[in-house]
Amino acid sequence: MALDTDTEAMIAEREGRAAPTGSEAEALCRQVRCPVRVLHGSDDRCQPVARGRQLAELTGGDLVVLEGAGHLPHCRDPVKVTRLINGFVDGITGASMHTTTWTRGACRPRRALYLSSPIGLGHARRDVAVAKELKRLRPELEIDWLAQHPVTAVLDAEGEHIHPASQWLASESAHVASEAAGHDLHCFQALRRMDEILVANFMVFQEVVEEGHYDLVIGDEAWDVDYYWHENPELKRGQNVWLTDFVGYLPMPDGGEREAFLTADYNAEMIEHIDRYPWIRDQAIFVGDVKDIVPDTFGANLPAIRDWTTRHFSYSGYITGFTPPEPDEVAPLRSQLGYRDDELVCVVAVGGSGVGQALIDKVVAAYRWPRRPCPSCG
Repeated sequence: MALDTDTEAMIAEREGRAAPTGSEAEALCRQVRCPVRVLHGSDDRCQPVARGRQLAELTGGDLVVLEGAGHLPHCRDPVKVTRLINGFVDGITGASMHTTTWTRGACRPRRALYLSSPIGLGHARRDVAVAKELKRLRPELEIDWLAQHPVTAVLDAEGEHIHPASQWLASESAHVASEAAGHDLHCFQALRRMDEILVANFMVFQEVVEEGHYDLVIGDEAWDVDYYWHENPELKRGQNVWLTDFVGYLPMPDGGEREAFLTADYNAEMIEHIDRYPWIRDQAIFVGDVKDIVPDTFGANLPAIRDWTTRHFSYSGYITGFTPPEPDEVAPLRSQLGYRDDELVCVVAVGGSGVGQALIDKVVAAYRWPRRPCPSCG
């Protein structure tokens, strides 16, 4: 904590420990003339709710009790606490003046907000393909993208409309890059350490979706939206389609019992979310086939991943975002790329289960490479 602040704040905190108590503290609180809002968790085992209630009474403020929250409600319920703080500040200072236009529901254009994970460009390629097919089927559909680099580079090249609020998104790809070292990335732990970024980006998203009156939200591994809408179901707006090419977390062998516990705990929470609020995901789509799901369980005493996914998802098959060459196009391509007619070319693609294997399968099928016998074993 000391590394996240400055010397003046640490001195003030130390001096604050000598603040008056008892009747002297009550008299001090009665002198407060500025607006006050007290947030207190009902399960706070450090400071009783009665103390928060008394503080609100003495200062003439209002009290918000967060049911089930502990001593640090801004950590466990960051979205609710942030919205309470924002509403409190706007009520005091007045929200910034801005102009809006309201259109009667029946007269509004059909609009969708598309979120594409910036972790790898496989999402961007398949999402652009999905968006183009949607607009082919529904030419009147308007699609805004809430996205960040490097997805925005792909969207710009495709002429897609990027929502201006995208500039306020915190970089998820930069965080993942900072977690990777020596060709090694622990995805689960990296995601756990991305909480602050996900909260910030969800708050941007929620403002956009509330002001935009979108009919449909499409989230390709938009983990922040999926999690915080399940945690705050009253915030959901419009229909919601969830896409992913993996379901559940599994521990790494070197993570030991602690990591096995954490991954199972995350999985259990996700299962509880879906069971409690199945309407948050109007449609859940697994990008790939059933064989792409690992034949394992979510953890001790939890369901099998493949069985659970089949019950809660639809399978789309592979969406690669490109069309493989026709047979008569192969020879010119090989010549253009400088490969001999009989030369074996190996293409390795890294991505989600619904991306990497699909690329390899389609390229192999298109090129129909001759099989060469192994020199050592024939």
